[in-house]
This record gives sequence, structure tokens and C-alpha cells, in this order.
Amino acid sequence: MNKYVENITTKAKKRLQLLKKLASSSWGSDKQTLEALSFGYVCSALEYGNSLITMCSQTTRETDRIQNNVLRLLNGGMRPTPTATCEILAIVEPLEMRREKAAMGLFERNKRMNTEHPKRKLVENWKPNTRLNQRSVKHYVANTKEKNFLPENRQENPR
Repeated sequence: MNKYVENITTKAKKRLQLLKKLASSSWGSDKQTLEALSFGYVCSALEYGNSLITMCSQTTRETDRIQNNVLRLLNGGMRPTPTATCEILAIVEPLEMRREKAAMGLFERNKRMNTEHPKRKLVENWKPNTRLNQRSVKHYVANTKEKNFLPENRQENPR
């Protein structure tokens, strides 16, 4: 999983460098163009596979840093500007919340599949393995499920 997150972060860092070149003070793009580029080009690379990297708390810090740099660039904030302030000014949800939503969405999609589908069986018959230090996505969903009040009676998807 570390190698996967490293690839994501290097890709996002390269894209951020390109965005910084476009945001020059003497010439460059306006704020709307920079916002569209940053969310469509840089943040899309950061959010790819979000539901799977929810459990990697240490490796997700690097992706959070890159998003914070993008938000500071968009808002014109200096380095000591709090991250929450930049997120509010840019009207962006924190990456942690988006990861949580993606994991919950993956869980719900699998839970609503046909009863014979292997993914649904995997989700329903999963039992936690407490001897391992590393937790799975299902561990993460089980913890957030209590906060979000998910339905128990789900309508099955026809696929």
C-alpha cells in the first residue's frame, strides 16, 4: 500500500509544480481557472482510490499536505495559515471526510448487490482479525457506521 500512495503523491506533486508555474504573479491564470485546474488535475490524482487508503493513517498525511499546499496556492495564504481556514475559503471538504465518504460508498455499493454476489458475501461474512495491527477498510467502515446511522434494510440493485 505504501508504494501505491507514493505513486499518488509523486504524481500529485508534479501536477502541483505545474500549477505553481501557471499561478505566477507577473503572468498567469485567474482564480477560476486555477480552481478548475487544481480540482480537476491535482486533486483528482489525490482522490483516486480514496476508499482503499482510508486505513493508512501515516501515508495519508502526505496526501493531506499536498492538498493543503494546493489550497494555500488558491487562496493566496502563507505557510502558517491553518488548513481549516483554507478549506473554508475554497469551499472544500477535508480529504479525511472524502475518504470516509468513499469508504462508506464502497461498503454500501457492495452491501446492495445481489445476495449471490461474492462481494456482498465478503462484506456480510467478514469477521475482524484482532491479532493484526493493520486494519482493513471494513474495520474503518464499522467504526464510522456507528456515527452515520446506515440503514439496515437495503434495496437490492438489479445488477
